[in-house]
Amino acid sequence: SSVEVNDVCITDLYEPIRVVVFDWEKNGKHRLIGHFDTTVHNIISAQEASVEIPMTKGKEMTGRISVPYAELVGLEDQMAAENRAKELAEKADKAHFFALGARHRAKHASITAKRAQNVALEVRQTLQVASEEATKAMRIGMEKTVTHRLEELGLDYT
Repeated sequence: SSVEVNDVCITDLYEPIRVVVFDWEKNGKHRLIGHFDTTVHNIISAQEASVEIPMTKGKEMTGRISVPYAELVGLEDQMAAENRAKELAEKADKAHFFALGARHRAKHASITAKRAQNVALEVRQTLQVASEEATKAMRIGMEKTVTHRLEELGLDYT
């Protein structure tokens, strides 16, 4: 037969349990055969060691229980669960730490990119002003050169 471990114990496989055995009758008057006190751990151990568990009714031994097969499915040892929870918490802390670092690096990169963009804009504006000034200077220089040449040639430039 199958029994849910959560019906017997929550997380402690060494918690004492009492197993009561009845002879099932169609008329509903089930007859008590006996009982035995054990733990889930002892039941599994009895199966692994091929040991029979004595069953009693009062002080009289009424039989032996053999456990040909016992398997725990889905129950995690409390210590293992706590260790796993600690591991996951440490991983979460580490991930959080790296996320904070990545966020800081991204923010720093964004600030650096904005600064670079502003510097590039200033350089463009400075280049444009310098180009305009160079054009003016070249025009003034050419005018002076032409005026000077005209004066040398004795031509009036007015």
